[in-house]
Amino acid sequence: MDTVKSVMFTSVAASTIGRMITVSSGGEVRWEPLYWLIFYAGCLAVNAYGGKAQWRIIRALAAASVLLLLMFLLGSAKFGDLPRYGALEAETNSPYQQWFHGGMYEFMHVMPRAALFFTGIQNINLASREVQSPKEVIPKAYMRGLGTGLLTSFATVLVACSLDPGVSYLKTRLHPLSTGYML
Repeated sequence: MDTVKSVMFTSVAASTIGRMITVSSGGEVRWEPLYWLIFYAGCLAVNAYGGKAQWRIIRALAAASVLLLLMFLLGSAKFGDLPRYGALEAETNSPYQQWFHGGMYEFMHVMPRAALFFTGIQNINLASREVQSPKEVIPKAYMRGLGTGLLTSFATVLVACSLDPGVSYLKTRLHPLSTGYML
């Protein structure tokens, strides 16, 4: 089951990155599978090589991701106004529409992308053989990973929703953080 989960999350990441490259570059959609292949092959090569190099690459990617989020959060927070821009205009009388654009179905459709904040946490167990005192280090790593993921994910949602032009605009964006980086 872990293998299926890892393949699924990597596939979602590959398709998202392919779509982002296509939209950002103004390229043709027909090239997206090539972007998927390049991304997936790179992930597979790092995984196949393994060892300390793999963990260094993972650590560098995690640090870069957190730094980019911190830049977004710290740079954009002062421009946010959650009461003004965070209200979602209801599209129907359904109570679910107030919280989920497109209803519960759309929420469940995009949930794997939101779960990408937490994909690496289950891999902490793989480091058990490579650390000196796993009974002490692994629980701390889990708590730090979960804490970082929870704090950055909630802060990202709150800050992104509080920026002009608001959550109604945000729900249609492929790059929801780009507004914050442009401020």
